[in-house]
Amino acid sequence: MPSPSHRAIAAIAGILLVCLPAGAFAQNLVVNGTTVTLGGTVTYGTVQVINGGQINVAPFNGNAATTGMLHIIADSILVDGTSTIYGRERGFRSTDGVGEGPGGGSGGPYAIDGGGGGAYGGDGGNGIRDYWQVRGCGIPWPDGEGGYAYGTSSGLDLEKGSAGGAGGSGDGDTGLGAGDGGAMVWLEADTITVAGTINVRGGNGFNWQNDSGGGGAGGGILIQGLTVSATGTLTARGGNGASYDDGGGGGGG
Repeated sequence: MPSPSHRAIAAIAGILLVCLPAGAFAQNLVVNGTTVTLGGTVTYGTVQVINGGQINVAPFNGNAATTGMLHIIADSILVDGTSTIYGRERGFRSTDGVGEGPGGGSGGPYAIDGGGGGAYGGDGGNGIRDYWQVRGCGIPWPDGEGGYAYGTSSGLDLEKGSAGGAGGSGDGDTGLGAGDGGAMVWLEADTITVAGTINVRGGNGFNWQNDSGGGGAGGGILIQGLTVSATGTLTARGGNGASYDDGGGGGGG
C-alpha cells in the first residue's frame, strides 16, 4: 500500500497503477533568511527553511480552511537549527467576553475581575477576583471559569488553541485583555528534519481597566513522516494569565 503522503494514478483502461510522491508535480519552497506567511493546506516538492528563515502561519480570521492552520505536504521538509515555523497567538481569537473556540475561557460579562484561561489539550485555569475578596484563610475567590480540554493527544484531529476569557466586565468595566490561542501546524512528508523551532504557544493575558485577562491555549503540532528527526524546539504551551490585584487564568497546553 502506498503511504498516506503519496497519491495513486490509475489508468482508465488496463490495470496500471503508478505511485507518485505527493510533490512530484509541485514546485519547491526555499525560505532562505527571509520570512513568508502561509495558511491552509499547501503542497510542495521539497521545503527548506534555512539560515534564519521563518514561516508565519496566517492568523485566524474566521476561515478555518486557510487561516489559523498550516498543513504542509511535501516529499521532504527541512527546518534548520536557525529557523522557525511560527504560529504563536494565531489560533482562536480573544473577544470582550468568552474566548473564541470550543474551549474558550469565560470572562467579560460573566466575570467580575479575572477571566478564565483558554483550553485545548489541557483545561484552562480559573480567574480570581481582587485580592481582598477571599473565602477565608487567604484563599482567593474564583472568577471567570477556565475552558475545558478537547481533542486527543494522538490521531489526526488537530486543532487550534482556544482564546482566554476577557477581564471581567460584570461590575461595569469594559472587558478585554485575553490572550489568543495558538495555531495548528501539520508537517507531512516522507523525510522530515526539524532542528529549529515550531512555536504555537498561546498568547499571554494582559491587564485592562484594573482587571486581568486569561491566557490563550497552545495550539497543536503534528509531524507525520516515514523518516522523522525532531531535535529542535516544539512548544505548544498555554499563555500566562494577567495579574493586577486579581488574576486571569492560565491557558491550557
